[in-house]
Amino acid sequence: MHLHREILQLPIFQEAAQGCLKLLSLHIRTNFCAPGEFLVHKGDALSSIYYLCNGSMEVVHDDMVVAILG
Repeated sequence: MHLHREILQLPIFQEAAQGCLKLLSLHIRTNFCAPGEFLVHKGDALSSIYYLCNGSMEVVHDDMVVAILG
């Protein structure tokens, strides 16, 4: 659980019980993306929540950057 402390200390989890946090920590996965790599595409069915902890990412629509997150 200590490996994911930064994520589990987010305000969204402040009311969660310790047991819930431990269970969540078992499902957290680290994902590294190279520049130009796509994380998700419009219309994808998602089974995960993504938290950007380092760097930035672009939101692209019709080949135009509409937002930069990070």
